[in-house]
Amino acid sequence: MVSDSKHQNDCEIEMPRLTDRTIRALRAKEKPYKRNDELGLLLVVSPTGRKYWHFRYPRATGQNQLSLGRYPEVSLSEARAERDHMRRQLRDGKDPSLARKEAKLTSGRQRADTFGSIAAAYIEKEEKSGKAAATIKKARYFAANLSTIEKLPICEINPPTLIAALRPLESAAKFEALAKTRSFAARVWDFAIASGLADRNPAQNIRGAFATGTVVHRAAPLDIDLLREVLTKISKYENPTIRVALQLIAQTYVRPGVLRQAEWSEIDLGSRRWRVPAEKMKGRQPFELPLSVRSVELFREIGSITGNGKYVFPSATNNKRPMSENALNSAMRRMDITKEQATAHGFRAVASTHLNEHSHFSPDAIEISLAHKVGSSVRRAYHRGDHWEERVELADWWSRYLADVEAGAHQSRP
Repeated sequence: MVSDSKHQNDCEIEMPRLTDRTIRALRAKEKPYKRNDELGLLLVVSPTGRKYWHFRYPRATGQNQLSLGRYPEVSLSEARAERDHMRRQLRDGKDPSLARKEAKLTSGRQRADTFGSIAAAYIEKEEKSGKAAATIKKARYFAANLSTIEKLPICEINPPTLIAALRPLESAAKFEALAKTRSFAARVWDFAIASGLADRNPAQNIRGAFATGTVVHRAAPLDIDLLREVLTKISKYENPTIRVALQLIAQTYVRPGVLRQAEWSEIDLGSRRWRVPAEKMKGRQPFELPLSVRSVELFREIGSITGNGKYVFPSATNNKRPMSENALNSAMRRMDITKEQATAHGFRAVASTHLNEHSHFSPDAIEISLAHKVGSSVRRAYHRGDHWEERVELADWWSRYLADVEAGAHQSRP
């Protein structure tokens, strides 16, 4: 007598019952009928003559049957391969029907988790973390640079696809924008990986795929003769709001965004202090700078024009908003100061260069005045002084230096 287990083994090694020749020979009948292959694989022939693969397997509630597709779109060998895959699932304790449903759900979620949706979620996280409005605006700009992949599932984007999305920036010689957009993409993928939505970061190792171009620094009138020309043109500009704004950015060398968004509540002319809140600073730390006598005079002058509002330099069209981002540089172009000669941000380089070359102040005082971090994190932990008294002296020295430059007291080196 042959045991059930031996009979089962004999069935599992029996020759296949179906061939392509026998399948093609099957004809339609009035009712559907089936032909078994082996190991649970069977073919159902419909009254229309169409032929469908099915896999039948036992489970606790009885026999279950899963469709594997239509013949000949799914070949005999492909149907057997899928059957073998499901038999391995059964061997591992998984129900093929449930595994298929889970895979379909996962696939649906992955299709919904596009690069665009993940980038938007990342930007929202940054916004909730208190990042500056300018930082959020730039992030949206970088995301827009990647519009060709925004609808693709993030887990399916590979390095060649990302490189192709970045090529237009390279072709337009926008090398800085390319580098920053790639860096943004890398941060989005890091966020996706941390959120369990991706398992690799294709933006990490593609730097070598692009030309780097020449790094162009923000134009700064470092030459004394050019600095004199720029200061003179600014002092003669007819719009008092723009003129004072540019004069103050030369005097205080703050970042243009800090100046544009300055509020009267931050300015204490009595104690000659400007207290900038953390959310307006690049390093997300509050910053306090001393004002020179000349800077106080300029603030009082603009105060007679805008002192009743919120912003020191309001928008020309809406005094409830700060001056536009391009207002200062655009004004300099109207003064015939080219973008190769000077920019609003370039006055920071002017101050750093001239203070380090011509003044007696300590490097730490100069760096702190520029709102730069001084030294390593360990040194900063023990170096808590802000050189306030020295910086007060520095502010007045710098004002006198600029006045002397404009008056012609300093000459360029031969």
